[in-house]
Amino acid sequence: MPENLSDELMTDAAGFIDALPASVVMPAGAGKTHLLAAATKHVIDGGGKVLVITHTNAGVHAVAARLKRFGVTTGVQITTITSFAFRLARAYPVLGDHIVPRVMVPDDSLAYVQAATRALAGRHVQAVLRASYTHVLVDEYQDCNVAHHAMVLKIKDTIGSVGVLGDPLQAIFGFSDELPDWDEVLSEFPSTPTSRLNPDAGPGTTRIWEPGCSVSALTSPPAGSCNWATPTTRPGFDSPTSLGTTKEWPTRHDLRCHCQPTKPCSSSAPGTQPAAEASRVNSTACTP
Repeated sequence: MPENLSDELMTDAAGFIDALPASVVMPAGAGKTHLLAAATKHVIDGGGKVLVITHTNAGVHAVAARLKRFGVTTGVQITTITSFAFRLARAYPVLGDHIVPRVMVPDDSLAYVQAATRALAGRHVQAVLRASYTHVLVDEYQDCNVAHHAMVLKIKDTIGSVGVLGDPLQAIFGFSDELPDWDEVLSEFPSTPTSRLNPDAGPGTTRIWEPGCSVSALTSPPAGSCNWATPTTRPGFDSPTSLGTTKEWPTRHDLRCHCQPTKPCSSSAPGTQPAAEASRVNSTACTP
């Protein structure tokens, strides 16, 4: 029997889809796969067709398993970004200006992505893409390199309703391939609000104000007794505003504020994640 999804989750999923092109930044354990699957279900329930792109076969299986839990078995294709580029480049070798072998060679991933990006400039290819999908969701976007980003932008030019999910603090690739500047990503895919609650989080969770939620609007702490830690920043971004006794609050969407509850925080807090996440934050807690 399909899992019953909470009203909160479906509201977030609908809000994300309605905001496309848009992005959601969520840390590990915050329920990103849950939100992606719910957003996919929302589109399919409305008669749409979704292409979900991620980086690894493990990611493909994780999304497929979550969609199965939600009762979604049709209307979606889940693929790795290299597999998608390989199939597109092989189908249109002239437009892609690259002869692609019958069997994919993983080391040639960059060549496939670049060929697929060139092919996506063709009107015929664009028509096929629009006929195949109404929405495209790209997971783990922090691991997209510059070439991946260029291909996704070509997809966005064709379909429009493209959403990306990720967290620059979790990037595991990029050691040899240049990653796009996250500010540039946000300029193409503006951050959208989410009030996601990790469905697996129990007592003792860590509240976080996520980028694109209510951070920029905060002038005072939410109701409830919490210990608020100095926020972390994303690589290359400005230093965070101090939260100490001055109780100043960040105004940039790229800041993340961690809250370790001493008792349950206000239900208005946009998200939760396992309390262990707080141990990764090198900061000193303070009580507003």
